[in-house]
Amino acid sequence: MTGAKGPMMCVLALLAFLMIVVNEANAIFTLSRAVLSLPRGRSSAIAVGPDGGLRIERLSWARTTLFAASMLARLGICVVLTLWGCDFLMAEIDMNELLLNAVALEFVFRFDEMLFKNFAPARVRKLVATARPLHVTRTRDWKGIDVPSSARLIAVIALLSGFVLFTLAPYVHLLVSASDALCGGDVEFVATIDGAAIPAWGSPDTAHPGVVAARGYPDGAPPGTTGL
Repeated sequence: MTGAKGPMMCVLALLAFLMIVVNEANAIFTLSRAVLSLPRGRSSAIAVGPDGGLRIERLSWARTTLFAASMLARLGICVVLTLWGCDFLMAEIDMNELLLNAVALEFVFRFDEMLFKNFAPARVRKLVATARPLHVTRTRDWKGIDVPSSARLIAVIALLSGFVLFTLAPYVHLLVSASDALCGGDVEFVATIDGAAIPAWGSPDTAHPGVVAARGYPDGAPPGTTGL
C-alpha cells in the first residue's frame, strides 16, 4: 500500500465505513429523541387503535431508564467498533480486500437485527410489526440548510480527516520506510547463507550496479555507500 493507489483505496474504504457508522449513530439519536419525547409516569400505557395498531401513550420511568442505558451501551459499542474497524481497514495492505472488508464491517452493525429477526419470539415480532411509528419532532432548518444532514456530513469529514492524518499517514510512512530499509527498491540481487552461517549476496551479470531505484533508506533518500 506504499503507492498512490493503495492509500487512495484505503481512504475510499474508510469513507464507506464511516458513512455506515454515522448512519448508525443517527439511528441511535433519532430513536432516543422519539422515545424520550413520550409522556412519562409511574406506569406505562399502551393503547390499541381502530386499525389494531399499538400506540405508546405513556412510558414508565423505569422503562425510560432502561431504554437510556441500552442506548448508551449501543452508542459505546458503536464508538468501539468505529475505532477497531478503522484500524482494521488501515492495517490491510491488499487493495483487493479493502472495500470487501469495509462492507463486511457493516455485518457487525446489523448483527442485532439478525438476532431479533431469527430468535425473537413470534409474539414480540408481531407486536413490533403492528406498533405505530414513533413521531420525531421536526428539526429546524438554518437558512434553508438541513441541520442534521449537514451535521452528518461534517462528522464524516472530521472523522475521515482525523484517521487519515493521525493513523493512516503513519502507517504509510512505516511501510515506505520498511520497503526502503529492505532493498531500497533494487531487487536485482540474490542472497544466501553459506555453510559457515555467513550471509552472502550478489547481483546477476545482467544487473547494472550503478543504476538503482530512486528510493532509498531512509525516507526515500537516494541510496549511497557506507564506510563499512
